[in-house]
Amino acid sequence: MVLVTDLISFIDQHRGNKDEKRSLAEKMIESNVEYRAQFDRNSKTFHKGISTVVPVGGSRVPESMKKTISNVSATSPAPASYGPKYDTLMEERKSLTLLKKKISLACGALGSRKMIAGFKIADNSLRELENMYASFPKEGEWGSIISQIIVMAKLPLATSKKKLSKLSIQVNRKLGARLRAQLVEIKKIKKNFKVKPVSNVSMTSTKDKTKCSLSDLEILTHSVVANIGEAALGKKKITFSKNGMDGLLACSEDFVKTTPLYGARISCSLPMTTHTGVLIEILTRLGARVRLCSCDIPSAQDYVAAAVAATNVSVFAWKDQSLEEYWWCMYQCLSWEKSEGPNMILDHGGDVIFLIHEGMKAELNFKKDGSLPNPNATKDPKRKIVFSLLQNTIKKNPVKFTSMASGILGLSEGSAMGVHQLMQMLKNGTLPFPAINVNDSLTNNRFATRYGCRHSLPDGVMRATDVMIAGKRVLICGFGDVGKGCAQTMLAAGARVFISEIDPICALQAVMDGMNIKPLEDLVNDIDIVITATGSKGVVKASDMAKMKNNCIIGNMGNFEDEIDLAGLAKVPGIQEKMIKPGCHRWEFPDGHGVIILGEGHPLNLECSTGHPSVVMSCIYTNQLLAQLELWNKRRTATKKGEYTNQIHVIPKALDEKVARYHVQKIGGNLTELSKEQADYIGVEVSGPYKPIAYRY
Repeated sequence: MVLVTDLISFIDQHRGNKDEKRSLAEKMIESNVEYRAQFDRNSKTFHKGISTVVPVGGSRVPESMKKTISNVSATSPAPASYGPKYDTLMEERKSLTLLKKKISLACGALGSRKMIAGFKIADNSLRELENMYASFPKEGEWGSIISQIIVMAKLPLATSKKKLSKLSIQVNRKLGARLRAQLVEIKKIKKNFKVKPVSNVSMTSTKDKTKCSLSDLEILTHSVVANIGEAALGKKKITFSKNGMDGLLACSEDFVKTTPLYGARISCSLPMTTHTGVLIEILTRLGARVRLCSCDIPSAQDYVAAAVAATNVSVFAWKDQSLEEYWWCMYQCLSWEKSEGPNMILDHGGDVIFLIHEGMKAELNFKKDGSLPNPNATKDPKRKIVFSLLQNTIKKNPVKFTSMASGILGLSEGSAMGVHQLMQMLKNGTLPFPAINVNDSLTNNRFATRYGCRHSLPDGVMRATDVMIAGKRVLICGFGDVGKGCAQTMLAAGARVFISEIDPICALQAVMDGMNIKPLEDLVNDIDIVITATGSKGVVKASDMAKMKNNCIIGNMGNFEDEIDLAGLAKVPGIQEKMIKPGCHRWEFPDGHGVIILGEGHPLNLECSTGHPSVVMSCIYTNQLLAQLELWNKRRTATKKGEYTNQIHVIPKALDEKVARYHVQKIGGNLTELSKEQADYIGVEVSGPYKPIAYRY
């Protein structure tokens, strides 16, 4: 949309009589009623989204008015979706409106190009029109009209002036008729659309007025977050996180026009970070309805939860939840109004899978003999709470999780622990839906482990302790993909690195990379920093920590809190825990020496820093997005059998390469193109995939 002020600003950049050019610009715009009306409307409305809100051609808005606008934009619910047909019409209408304006401006500028010679407006208009021509079918009505204008622009002015004027009138009439017809259809869709009532976002503190009890299983349609007032801050941070997530954004733009996830009800359990906020925004733009909870308690960012909740996504998350609150939020995330369950799951960490699996098992036992899960039969705090929850769900609905699982059309899992649980279900014959293992896709695994950890491990250690890594003796427990990234970054920081490893192949790799292989027991008295990266449990025991040197730093980069035995440490007689800063605690033994535990045993890159950088999360979440699209587009329906069976599948190689291609292009790399002759010689397609599935990168 070119307004008078915009055109004047453009013309003022060129030489000549300033007043004459401004007068000319105003005449050009005022000759078109549509432009004048648009200009008048814009003069009376505020432009939001900038720090100082200024009406076009008007004065500054008072501070009180700015605060009002800010509050409204932060808490107002997003408009409802009227379905894919409505979205398609709106996209087409937007495109045709732009075309109408460009053609009118181009015809006016080209027809008067002798008057405005030197201003280059005609040339710019023509260039813009040629760019638009590329986006319209050449044989179509609009492509044909644009083509005529381009041809006329090359004719002498005397020949083309009348033709351009006539063509401009003809185009305005045709486009006007088409736009009016579209408007009638859009109004009809809106009129017939039945909007589901959605409660406002919870504006109260979770601790004061919201009952998060395992005995209170009312399904909520609104969000429960710590402070909805932080929505504006969260929105700013989510927007800033998009810098570096160009690959994910480019991928989403390829699908947004068709809203391919329309009808999907996705329950998401993900880290509550700004990067997740970007992904949730994309899922809703693609037509999905979403319920969201956090998969990691300490790393949850309250302002992100508030920002996502302000868009009418149901969010159940806040920082420093109790375990009971955490599983209540997980239950709410999986529960939809009117007894509907999710038909898609997007998970990281495996807790969603665990709850569904345990729920199905408990309901089967109840059906057999009427028995309920017994929380006292286990010492595991996690299982105790889940069993208490399932006791109450079975009393309320004895087939809740069984019927939920039967309605799930697909699950994408982004963590090693979640994939391990899926493998166990598959082995036992209890996997009830298709699953895609996103964790093992190369563009996920390599970026999340080697490159992501290489960045975020030293970031977390230094933020938490302010210690210099150079010269320290560092033990990395495990030399898998995560361990390799951790070891590389510690070496680069000047540390003396040791590796403890059970796998002889991984151990040999570490030796050939110049590192020493030693078990923890051999180094326990002298080591300065211990980082676990095994994915197992009980890697660093309480008895080990009792022998360590004073202020040895211990952190986890592998599985959730199970790798460091904090439960055993808490049972040591006379031990005291002191918080140095959030995410950094010193456990002092009775003899006065102590160890420093980072992130309370949780992944320290999430607890002590901001996790992986944006470009890494872009790769990870592009995989999750493509996995969701793959499962949804090839799902089973009432009329066809789904293409994915109840097995664990991997991201197709072609999609893995597609993720990489998006990011290479956005980072600034230029790929070499394979010729047909070369492709035939090595037995691949020109467009890929280029490596066999078994290839080890």
